[in-house]
Amino acid sequence: MSYSDISGKPVSPTRLIQLWEERPWHELPWKKFERVVFRLQKRIYQAKQRGDERTARNLQKLLMKSRAARFLAVRRVSQLNSGKRTAGIDGQANLTVPERHQIVEQLSEAHQWNHQGLREIPIPKADGSQRILKIPTLRDRAWQTVVAMALEPLAEATFHANSYGFRPGRGCWDAQQVLWSRTRKGTSNFSGLIYELDIKKCFDRIDQKDLIKRVELPKPYKEGLWRALKAGINPDYPEQGTPQGGPISPLLANIALNGIEELGACVRYADDMVFVIRRGEEIDALKQKINDFLAIRGLEIKAEKSCVVEMEKGFNFLGFSFKKLANGTARSYPQDDSFKQLRGEVKKLLKSPLAKKWKAEKIGSKVSGWLTYYRNCNMTVMSERLWKLNQTIYKELGGKYIKKAMPVIPWKANGHSNVKGNKSPYDGDWTYWSKRQQAKYHGRRAKLLKLQNGKCLACGHYFMESDEIHLHHLNGNHSDNRINNVVMVHRSCHMNEHSRRHAEERTTARSRVR
Repeated sequence: MSYSDISGKPVSPTRLIQLWEERPWHELPWKKFERVVFRLQKRIYQAKQRGDERTARNLQKLLMKSRAARFLAVRRVSQLNSGKRTAGIDGQANLTVPERHQIVEQLSEAHQWNHQGLREIPIPKADGSQRILKIPTLRDRAWQTVVAMALEPLAEATFHANSYGFRPGRGCWDAQQVLWSRTRKGTSNFSGLIYELDIKKCFDRIDQKDLIKRVELPKPYKEGLWRALKAGINPDYPEQGTPQGGPISPLLANIALNGIEELGACVRYADDMVFVIRRGEEIDALKQKINDFLAIRGLEIKAEKSCVVEMEKGFNFLGFSFKKLANGTARSYPQDDSFKQLRGEVKKLLKSPLAKKWKAEKIGSKVSGWLTYYRNCNMTVMSERLWKLNQTIYKELGGKYIKKAMPVIPWKANGHSNVKGNKSPYDGDWTYWSKRQQAKYHGRRAKLLKLQNGKCLACGHYFMESDEIHLHHLNGNHSDNRINNVVMVHRSCHMNEHSRRHAEERTTARSRVR
């Protein structure tokens, strides 16, 4: 196997083999790497907040050159991200350990990176049209991840408080809660009107020159980002677009749209947004301001999907339906299409040739995810539909598996506590973000998090709201769910633990053969 740097020149694999043999990949000091990167990100965030641009740039350079960031980036794209098995234009869908080390070494020259082309994957949309995902290679994804590590904390210091999509520590629940609070009974300045807004092909039409001006990176990396944008150009719009499919694309879209929230009472989730019309506010004037804002960025409103609606008739946003009742009370509840989709998926699984045990497990996973997403809205309107779904599952699977297939998830209308103002995980307030993480869970998991004081028992670090948490069985028996046999750990820590166990099992097996 040959190794080469970005320019194609051969390099000696000695150091790569040395690293691999001295310390297996899963035993590298991952938590130390995370601490190093987070400390730099926190300093970038603080420097930007106090207006110290020079320090922020120098810290960005330091982070992107750091060994910790390079290792973490390769690990994310090859092991942790949901699309880790999706190949780019080179057809490579996974990386061996030597190949991971090779990319880590190549990323040391990240300031002169050249992107390969992008693999196009058409994704069907609900209206019958398609959107094109443009997937970079694993190497290019690793480079984009390193750049995003340095760019995100600086951007977070400038993002508006009412932007909730693709940001650390924020999400759909926050957007749902703030929308309900602005339209609920007793809100004196609410006119009763909502302006639903849809941007026409947002990711494909963002003006690249305007976007690059807004991106705050050291010059060599900004030039690398420009080449990345040009690698995925649409021949019909050669000066537009930030390709969907790369790790940095959502962040770039947020940078491009940042500031639209200041034009009115806006709640934005990436390129989806609604404006709550206040009393005395001129709708036509608001529309003109929005059009002018978008035009500078090469964007325009999609007229057929943008309209002013009365709260009494209701509107949909992020899978939630919002409506004002006759008594003036505002209510948010699951969107009808969302439940129809769930019911269709459940019926499809019931008709599958799987054994009842596996049917119940797969159905339970889907139902649990759906109920968890909607646990902070009013579920009363769904009680009859859920009961009928329960009966359908019961007839097919029987009483033995019904609890596994239809888990009970407690809900509380508008029970979510919205994120405070402009707070960001990069502010280093571990207590605040750890408590928000704990509030996401219920039942046994919530109890374990409380017992663990919001910390991972594998590494001792606090859980952040954006962390993925797994339930780990200490004795390796996944059927043994006693409270003294299960602990909450980071997903990455969970992977390390299982990698360590597999390595021990292989060593034991080899010794027995000998």
